[in-house]
Amino acid sequence: FIIEYLEGSDLMVLFKEKKITDPQVIVKFLKQLLEGIRDIHNANVIHRDLKPQNILVDLVTMKPYIIDFGLSLVVT
Repeated sequence: FIIEYLEGSDLMVLFKEKKITDPQVIVKFLKQLLEGIRDIHNANVIHRDLKPQNILVDLVTMKPYIIDFGLSLVVT
């Protein structure tokens, strides 16, 4: 396995530390997150454990990454 290193933390920590405050950045971030969820569902995968702790945020690009597919379900 090759795992990408992210300079950031999970969404829960960012909310608690209020590191995301710019409304334009928040809208862009949420759009990317929802597009990712849409793509996962279009691939017939249900995450089943989506929560702030399972969303990593790259603090350089403010790009969200959905992680921890351990409970996911592939629907055929």
